[in-house]
Amino acid sequence: MTCPLEVADALLDLIDLGITESRRAAEANDPTWSAREADHLYRLTHLLHDYSDDLLRFYWAVERVAYLRQLDGYRSIAWQLLWERLRPLVHARFDSVESLYASYELGVAD
Repeated sequence: MTCPLEVADALLDLIDLGITESRRAAEANDPTWSAREADHLYRLTHLLHDYSDDLLRFYWAVERVAYLRQLDGYRSIAWQLLWERLRPLVHARFDSVESLYASYELGVAD
């Protein structure tokens, strides 16, 4: 399935931020930070390339949450702003917020 244009646009902005963060991690000589950014970029590019609503749901409910838990408050601000752009696009693809998280026992709701 081709990634919907509005979702692709939001994902590309997230990827752009991830590249910037990767550069900052390299400049700081922080391998843990670099690895975290590389993992997140891999997930985002995989979602863009092999898009499906199920992968979008998994990214939103699982991968995004796991990544966010690794960030400090300062670093999460830029991501939060971009995720706010993606949020209505994710929610529009599911009947309800509950159905978005139904497959995952995370206890989180947006």
